[in-house]
Amino acid sequence: MSGSGRPARRFYTSDGGVALTMKINVWDRRENESIQAYEAFCLYRDMGADRSCMKVGQKLGKSATIITRWSSQHDWVARARAYDMHLDKEAQKITEKRARDAIVKMNERQIDTGSRLQELVRIKIKVLEKLVDEWKSSGEDPKTCPLNGVLDKDLIAYYKLGFDTERTVRGEVTNLTGVEENEPRARRVTILMSDPDPEPTPEQEDLENTGKIKSN
Repeated sequence: MSGSGRPARRFYTSDGGVALTMKINVWDRRENESIQAYEAFCLYRDMGADRSCMKVGQKLGKSATIITRWSSQHDWVARARAYDMHLDKEAQKITEKRARDAIVKMNERQIDTGSRLQELVRIKIKVLEKLVDEWKSSGEDPKTCPLNGVLDKDLIAYYKLGFDTERTVRGEVTNLTGVEENEPRARRVTILMSDPDPEPTPEQEDLENTGKIKSN
């Protein structure tokens, strides 16, 4: 069965074998539809939202009675609606494909940028290592150390930017320390210690003894 609910049309060879199977859409020509009627339908179908039997008759120079009869006999309205839906789906497929292609290209650019940033940092480190080796062989004077003008935070920032960019595009975790957040955390318990009871004053002792005597 085709997507239109009508069976596919088969063509057979002389020995009874199937030579070709064609999918039939509702907007294709019907077996009982004349060439003139189908041409009129195609004109009606391709008019889009402004289609009407009257306009078809005017363009073909045929009476409205004939066009209306063909329209009713061959379900022009339903077939044209199905054709419109088909065009809409095809347009959506094209739009979605273009969007997917654009995303793929964007991801490729971002991965390339991230890798290049990391490579630039590695090159910078190699240059610094060479300068440091030369500095060591010359006596290691602290004032002439090639690292004096280099900010560690800048190198780390560039490398992290490239690292995070590449991992983000690849769908990986960028904040590696975030993995540890799933580990059970130590529970902190605060114990409030109260001061020991103060020693009673002589007056309090006298009152307490007097109370005991009265109770006895």
